[in-house]
Amino acid sequence: MVNEVIDILALALNEATPFDNSQKQGLIVADEKDATYFSGLLAMWQNEIERRKEQCREYVAHAERTLERLQYLCSNQLEDWTAKELTTVKGKSIKLASATIGFRTQKDKLVITDKDTYIKWCDDNKVAGYVVETRTIITPANEYYEKEGKVPDGVNVEKGFEKFYVK
Repeated sequence: MVNEVIDILALALNEATPFDNSQKQGLIVADEKDATYFSGLLAMWQNEIERRKEQCREYVAHAERTLERLQYLCSNQLEDWTAKELTTVKGKSIKLASATIGFRTQKDKLVITDKDTYIKWCDDNKVAGYVVETRTIITPANEYYEKEGKVPDGVNVEKGFEKFYVK
C-alpha cells in the first residue's frame, strides 16, 4: 500500500505526467493520519501557489520600477539621437543590435469634453449604442469623424503625433 501511494504521489507531483482517475484507485484515505497527510499536501500546494503569485508581483513591480528609471534617465537623449540619425536615412526607425527604435505616427484621438452635448448630438443624429450604463461610448463619434471628417458636438480632437518607441 505504501509503495502504491508513493507511486501515485510521484505521478501527481510530476507536472509532465498526465493524471487521470484510474491512478486514484489505489489511493485510500482510510484514517486521520492519511487525511492529515493529504490535506496538508493540498494546503501546502495552495500556499505555494499564493507565494509564487506574490513573488511574481514583486518581480514585475521591480521590473516596472527599473524600466521607469531607465526611461527617465535616457529616453529623451535616445529620442533626440534617433531624430538626428533619421535625418540622414530614409525611414522612421533604426535597427540596432539590441532593439529597433524610431517614431510611430499616432492617429487623432477624439475625447468627449461635454457628455450631455455629445449625447444630444447622438440623439439628434439617431446614433444607437452610445451609452452603456454610466460610460459614454466614443465609437459612434470615431466612426462619424472617420466617415464625415467632422467632429461631433461635445467632442474635441487630440491631434495625432509622432511617438517615440523602443522595441
